[in-house]
Amino acid sequence: MRQWFLGIVLALVALPSALAGELLPDFLPLDKLPVSRADAQRLRELDARASGALGATSNWNDIKGWRLLGVRWAAALDDHGEILAIYDLSLSTAGPVGILRLGTVGGPGFTLSAVRDALAGQPERGAEKAVKKLSRLTREKLETNLLAPDWFKKIPWNAGALDRFGALGLLGAAGTLEAAPARFTLADVDYQEATVSPTLFRKCTSWLARYGIDFSRLAFQAREDGGYDMLLLPVEASSSAKAHPVLIADLRTLHAGFLQAVQRTILSGVLILAIGTIPIPVLSALISTAVGRYLTYTGDVLDLHREAAREMVSAAEEKTRRFSAFDPLTPEERRRTGVSLYLAQASIISIWNWVFRGAETAWRDTLKDDVGRAFDARRWLDGHHEAAELLNPRYGLTSDARGTRRLYLLAHTRLFQSWRPAVAIDYSAPMRPVYIRVAVETSSVIVSFASSFIPWVGGLVSTAFDLAVRNPVQYTKDWEARLSAHLEERQRTGGENWALELGWLARQRVNPLELSPEQSAELIARQKKDLGLPEQRQSYSNALE
Repeated sequence: MRQWFLGIVLALVALPSALAGELLPDFLPLDKLPVSRADAQRLRELDARASGALGATSNWNDIKGWRLLGVRWAAALDDHGEILAIYDLSLSTAGPVGILRLGTVGGPGFTLSAVRDALAGQPERGAEKAVKKLSRLTREKLETNLLAPDWFKKIPWNAGALDRFGALGLLGAAGTLEAAPARFTLADVDYQEATVSPTLFRKCTSWLARYGIDFSRLAFQAREDGGYDMLLLPVEASSSAKAHPVLIADLRTLHAGFLQAVQRTILSGVLILAIGTIPIPVLSALISTAVGRYLTYTGDVLDLHREAAREMVSAAEEKTRRFSAFDPLTPEERRRTGVSLYLAQASIISIWNWVFRGAETAWRDTLKDDVGRAFDARRWLDGHHEAAELLNPRYGLTSDARGTRRLYLLAHTRLFQSWRPAVAIDYSAPMRPVYIRVAVETSSVIVSFASSFIPWVGGLVSTAFDLAVRNPVQYTKDWEARLSAHLEERQRTGGENWALELGWLARQRVNPLELSPEQSAELIARQKKDLGLPEQRQSYSNALE
């Protein structure tokens, strides 16, 4: 491990690269990155010194063979039979199929008062501060719909859009739009007219396009209640780009996943910069909300699938080594997989820990921390007469004095509630988390949209909402993804039936870009066939249907 660590330090300090400068765009000021100034400066230094060294990731063309790992993973092999990377067969580079709904803007309840109510009572300091600032607004300001009835008149539409609207009889005598369009995309706007710096805006959108963010695919469809559904349109089929599974852990370049996390942070900064060139609040709100939802959901999908793989590594590192698709890996392959996944999930802020401590040490510390939290959680449950029947050290089934059954995430203790573990499934009310999370995502859209209308407090409100409301939900989803992987392995190797629980956990993800269990099974089977892997179709029958 020490030799690998020293190699990384040397790469960060000494290695020049032809790719240097490609991580951070030269037009992006550091203060636009959604991190502290110190971390932004570190990213600038990382970009200048080591983009090439960090960028030498495993290449699809280097793969010479495959080895199946459990139900949904496959190890990519080089010409010597060594593992290059681990791919997730339940994900495809083709992305989602069909038209997907990313949320709703406008309509009943799309107000600042809804934002205030979502933050009220949250324990985070930032939430309390944001609520106080929002409460200073007038009642009229709080209750006015953020999508004004004449919003469409404030946006300069391009010639193609106006021709289309004219054919529908929506233009007035002056050739301007006089009625709200039933459907439009972000590509229908005249950005030469809408932005104070068209050149800078084009640079931003070109950078976003490099990562699949296409304004023509982000559409808005009118609803009967006066709002608009935000839609992600499918990618046009391309014969030159053949889809394949998604890389989940790179064993050749362990820090490749961290680079992806950095790129996502930079994309957020580029989006912030682009929005800043638009002096039209409703247009900046539409763009930031639609693109922001897309970035959030795509990031969440990859994060949760990585968490599932982390569970397999953790299980393989235990003494019993039961219920792990990664058990066939050698100790060195498991180590490299664990470090790769750890770095992929590390935040921009925490990453500086592993530069000085070593990534393997940091990763193994998380394994110990999981055991410690789970032990304290079991002790809490024992003290409340709810002893757990362990599935493994991190998950347990209980039944209280009233006979209510719960499936606990033992290693995930809830904030501000002692050592009480989080509940993955309450069998007496299994759909409750779905309803709560739908409300959270609905509020997330309102918060994002509202930030463009309250610039003096918008950033504070958005940050407070993420810290107090959305981030805790996402942390729970991380552990639920790990639990799902464990239950899948119990079905595969133990002959147990967890279809009911897997169906509930899938619904709790509340992400339009996630496949259903049935769709996932179909994709896995199709990609196994494409790669020449043996078919071991897992039963994902959903007992909820």
